[in-house]
Parts: sequence; C-alpha cells; structure tokens
Amino acid sequence: MPVPRPPRPGSGPFPTVNDLLVAALIRSVDYWNAAQGRRSGRIRISIPVNDRDRQGRWAGPGNQTRLIRVTAGSRERADPARLLAHVAAQTRAGKQRPSGGLDATSRLLATGWAPTAVKRRAARLARRVAAPVCTDTALLSNLGALPDPPSFSGSGTEPVWFSGPAQMPGAWASAP
Repeated sequence: MPVPRPPRPGSGPFPTVNDLLVAALIRSVDYWNAAQGRRSGRIRISIPVNDRDRQGRWAGPGNQTRLIRVTAGSRERADPARLLAHVAAQTRAGKQRPSGGLDATSRLLATGWAPTAVKRRAARLARRVAAPVCTDTALLSNLGALPDPPSFSGSGTEPVWFSGPAQMPGAWASAP
C-alpha cells in the first residue's frame, strides 16, 4: 500500500517510509504496554542501515550493515507528528555517524585473558545482568517491496537483505 510522504517538519529531514515504520512500531509497543497495564519508559528500536559509502551502496555481495538505535520517551510519543520528526532526525544522524567498530566488552572478550569456555560464561553472565538495561525493545528491518517471492534455487541473485533477530528480553518491556 503506498504511503504518502509526510511533510518536512520545519527544517528537519523528510521522513521516509522506514521512519514511519519505526514510529508506528514505537507507538504499537507503547499501546501494547498500556493494554498490559505496564508503564512504557524509553522505547528503543534497533534498525539496520547500509554501511557502504554512497558510490558502493549496492555493490558486491554480503550484508554490510550495522545497527543503529532509535529511542523515544513519553514526551516524543505523545504526538505522532513529533514522534515521526524525532525518529527521522535520529535515523539521519545514525546513518551519518561512522561505524564504531567493536565496543570495549567485545574487544576484551577477543583478547587472550582467559580460556574460551571462561569467556563464554562471562559473556553470558554479562548479557543476563545487562539485558534489562541494554537490550533494545525490538529490531525492525524493512525488506521493501518484493515483486516476486525470492527463489533460493541458485538460478540468480535476489536483491533481498536480511538481518539477524534481536534476542527477546523476556517481554516487550522498555527501559525505565
């Protein structure tokens, strides 16, 4: 179904269809939490963005994406137009930021300070302890319009991008 482009909010960026999908997901999570009698704190959505430069945007095989985080508090969620403008501004800024590479925890786990079995247990413990604070509410990826279902027969290349799923934090909880 075609979605008309919303107007540009002041001097901000034009919202895209993906921005509209992210804003709709944020509002859906907020409604879901309210229907379950839960308070929605800051809702965080991970979205994949193409990590190639403009000239090589569609070149070469492989999934060269990175995840950015879009967040919205109760003030932004109160008005759909404000939410959409807020999401559009965050996605533009996230796409323009250079890729950060590995975080400090990942670099530490990659070093030889302990056997792999110990590092694996340490990573699981850290993930379990940090999940309520660090796990995003959801991951959203838009495959776009597919004229025909993809064929995995090897008869040609299909312009479809997939991203790995986010681990569920136990419920559609949001950060306090």
